[in-house]
Amino acid sequence: MNSAIPVSVDAGRAGLRLDDDWPLRWSVEWRTGEERVSRTVRELGQVPMVNSDPIR
Repeated sequence: MNSAIPVSVDAGRAGLRLDDDWPLRWSVEWRTGEERVSRTVRELGQVPMVNSDPIR
């Protein structure tokens, strides 16, 4: 089983451009079976990801 380790992002926040359109610029990629799926951060709320594995 994969486990997540909580890490603070405060140290790196100063170098990030977090203006209003960042959820459209940043994307997330994961795998469902053999298929790779990529979406913008803004689209994540509309995507079922229960049976998917993260890709780094």
